[in-house]
Amino acid sequence: MTFLDNDKQGYDELFKYFDEFVNFEELIFASDPYYRDHTLHCLWVYFIGEYLFHEPDFQFLFKNFNLGSKVPEHLCRYFIDLEAPSIFGEMCVIMQSIAQMLLYEDAARCIIALTHDLGYPLNRIAKINKSIGKILPYFSISKFDQFSFQFETIQQVYIENLLELLSFSISLDVDTADIPYEERQSVFELINRLTQLTDMLLNLQDPDEELFLSLKNDLKNVTEKEADVLRRIFRVKATLQKNVSSILRYSNDFETYKHGVLSSYLLMKTLNSFSNIRMNTNLPTNLPVNELDIPSINSKLYILRAISDHTSQGFQIRDIITYSEMLILFDEIEEFSRISRANQFRQFINEFCKTNLDVKDGYLKIDFIFDDENVAGLDPEFYFKDKCLKFMKFFDIENLGNHIKIKVSCIGKLPTNKNTYEFTLQRGSFKISINGDDINPGEYLKTKEAI
Repeated sequence: MTFLDNDKQGYDELFKYFDEFVNFEELIFASDPYYRDHTLHCLWVYFIGEYLFHEPDFQFLFKNFNLGSKVPEHLCRYFIDLEAPSIFGEMCVIMQSIAQMLLYEDAARCIIALTHDLGYPLNRIAKINKSIGKILPYFSISKFDQFSFQFETIQQVYIENLLELLSFSISLDVDTADIPYEERQSVFELINRLTQLTDMLLNLQDPDEELFLSLKNDLKNVTEKEADVLRRIFRVKATLQKNVSSILRYSNDFETYKHGVLSSYLLMKTLNSFSNIRMNTNLPTNLPVNELDIPSINSKLYILRAISDHTSQGFQIRDIITYSEMLILFDEIEEFSRISRANQFRQFINEFCKTNLDVKDGYLKIDFIFDDENVAGLDPEFYFKDKCLKFMKFFDIENLGNHIKIKVSCIGKLPTNKNTYEFTLQRGSFKISINGDDINPGEYLKTKEAI
């Protein structure tokens, strides 16, 4: 966290909460027959995420991740090499600043993984309250408001601003609207070639060498007036954009106590580095780019959004391009380490399945292996159905990137269950099979939402 921001105010409070969280989990274990550990789980989400992110075999999943930071770095490198600082100097400084987000990647992934479930206790308290409410009437106790909770009215303003903040993003574009046509005409041919170069760089391609060298040579011979026109054309403009649908989605998550958005709320309330994000939302459309610490602001917003999105009703994955998609994938894979009571006999289990990760025929292959005969009532099919429903919910299958292909298998190696349950997910297709035989997803899962 200190790598992202030197402000340590709130650390002691957050660490106290972590201690209370661990103690509270003991109570949740006793109250929920299927509860799974969320303390060590967060550590393992981080570890498995780092493994997948850095292991070369899995890089096809992340090829479009964080293009918003990689593209400016790529652009900047070549525009500096054009050796025309009087024209592109300001643009390159801004692009270099944005590219600094790449330095925060490791820290951001760590913070997201370790804090994404901080709001879980409040979610469980709501469930416990319902159980209490059902029991007390048998004792002729009808007034039990002391067991309920709600946010104070004064907190509603804070919550509303948090939800709005989560919906913001800073967009950067080249602004040419105020350049008269006749001025552009004087450097028309140069603009065309620079646009061609920019298009290549935006796609992270290395430019044509002949084009690049000719531009470099011609830019040395431009007049002062022509340089001024080019400088104004290649000026970076920042605008603050708000996604209204995100506000509505996060508002619904808050109303239903989704622990993702509650975790973001806790970080904002506890850590000064998050509550003191220096961004004035009343700024005009043309933001003063030089006055904003865009890498720091965006990194914090991405962290809060990723944590909120991982339980958000309606958030769907088309590609792994932000921390949000990444966290959901890592979170759903990490099952092997989880202390749980994942059976009907309230038995504590240190590991109810093993996990194997591989890449085969372009698919991310995830195998969950159930082979512990000492766990009573272990049911691979129950777990498999839950995974099917979650992946169907989280992935926008009809619009999925062509390179995102996932195959999940739950393999029974138990005396009572030696079946292999499998689903494959790719663009336009979600298929389920049991021991190699295809099964109708809608009928099997009893859902109308199957592809």
